[in-house]
Amino acid sequence: MSNLRLVGIIACPAATTTYTMVAASVAAAFGGVLPDHWGIVVLNKTSAALDATEGNHTKQYQGAYAQNV
Repeated sequence: MSNLRLVGIIACPAATTTYTMVAASVAAAFGGVLPDHWGIVVLNKTSAALDATEGNHTKQYQGAYAQNV
């Protein structure tokens, strides 16, 4: 059994193309509530190696803040 939640899927039909994912809500994968601790897992099912250059993996995220008044 796994606690992993699906946030999105990126189809990658060509090995030499750069792919990006549209914005996705991590909280939505957990029923609308963002857990205290979370991370991203990438599962490569292309049978091709991922780019080994660290700078070629862009990490972008935007936090959300909510208050209960």
